[in-house]
Amino acid sequence: MMWLMHKSLYQKMDSAAELVSLPHGPTFDLKMTSAEDLLPESREAVQAVANDLRNDWQRAVVFEQELSDRMPDLHAALERGRRRLLMKVRTHPTSSPWEAITLAQDFAESIFSDDFSPIYGTSMVRDLSSGEVARLVGACPINWKVKAANGHN
Repeated sequence: MMWLMHKSLYQKMDSAAELVSLPHGPTFDLKMTSAEDLLPESREAVQAVANDLRNDWQRAVVFEQELSDRMPDLHAALERGRRRLLMKVRTHPTSSPWEAITLAQDFAESIFSDDFSPIYGTSMVRDLSSGEVARLVGACPINWKVKAANGHN
């Protein structure tokens, strides 16, 4: 039902997302390379997750632009949710890529569901959450490190 109500927005997000340039910088890609190093048996899975995160990040950028242009109250809710998500991520450090991404995704879904589920549905909240997690990976707060042979990061 939600998909039918917001079909044009979802289609716009899909088509416009392809044109979104994500912030340049090595952080996201370096972390994904680090994840591959930490999980050598899961190299293909890490690459698939990285691709999905990038796509969801692009869609989240389009969604944010839509909110900013048309729904300032929801845009403010998104900003408040981002602050709460950042606090949760910073206060729950992890050392495993899978744990970091999964934990952040759970936090994001919980945080964004109150404001966005009633309007856009659970599926959109999951997509938004994934995009916001990808943004935090790219912006540094979600982190994991490869330990050097001497045991230090």
